[in-house]
Amino acid sequence: MRHRLRQLSFLVLFVFPVIVFAGNYDKGLLWKIEKPGVAASYVFGTIHLEDARVITIPNIVKKTLSQSRSFTMEILSSPQDDKLAAMAMVFTDGRNLKQVLGNDLFKEVAKVAQKNGMSESSIMPFKPWAIMMLLSLPPPKTGLFLDKKLLGMANAKGKPLHALETMEEQLSIFNEASMDDQIHMLRETIDDYEAFPQEIEDMIRAYLARDLKTLLAISKDKIKPGDRIVEKFMTRLFEDRNHKMTKRMQVRLNEGNAFIAFGALHLAGEEGVLQLLEDKGYRISVVY
Repeated sequence: MRHRLRQLSFLVLFVFPVIVFAGNYDKGLLWKIEKPGVAASYVFGTIHLEDARVITIPNIVKKTLSQSRSFTMEILSSPQDDKLAAMAMVFTDGRNLKQVLGNDLFKEVAKVAQKNGMSESSIMPFKPWAIMMLLSLPPPKTGLFLDKKLLGMANAKGKPLHALETMEEQLSIFNEASMDDQIHMLRETIDDYEAFPQEIEDMIRAYLARDLKTLLAISKDKIKPGDRIVEKFMTRLFEDRNHKMTKRMQVRLNEGNAFIAFGALHLAGEEGVLQLLEDKGYRISVVY
């Protein structure tokens, strides 16, 4: 369960995708960010998985991180944050998952959860959004996700560490959703569950090809036309956070020679971080 919490700490790359694409930034994971009078910094798009193919970090990325002045990621998770996440994921008002879902949907959820190694009794305390997140990701094996591996490298080099968000901010995106919205999203997850392994594999291949355009296209296929609930969460998960992260990384960019890592789907799009940085006067160029 600890590894599951670590995985949730970064949220997921592919539950609520961005569907708007800006063609300027269609391929690349490592980008150089330049502005006159300041040493160049770099942003790197990650994928929040522990698959051996994606945690094999390219030499150019290693070199860039090694030579950087500081390291910044989405959040810096601590044991206290893990406890906070654990508390946020479960009901504390006497309700349980079966009560809020109803018997029929709960049985469907329990059947799928069993395939992920979770018993009916173990899922009972969880809120619908938490079960949705757990079922949307492959069961963790090692807990060594790409973001965490980068963090370890930065730590080993003695880099100053910074975060773009707090655990509370990330959790609030889901925890503040209405119960009806949470149930809707969980139902969609159950309906799509059998397709997840292939979708994840397709996204890994696109990521390894540094193909942001294909990543976004794969994600777009998951959105049902007119699904207002998903659209609302898409805005909170990506557009709102893109603006917030862009604003907060200004301190590091002004210092210069920063290495900033976050989910690759935050890079592209008309409201993506790269476009937002360009709008602020930065020169953006692909490195890898």
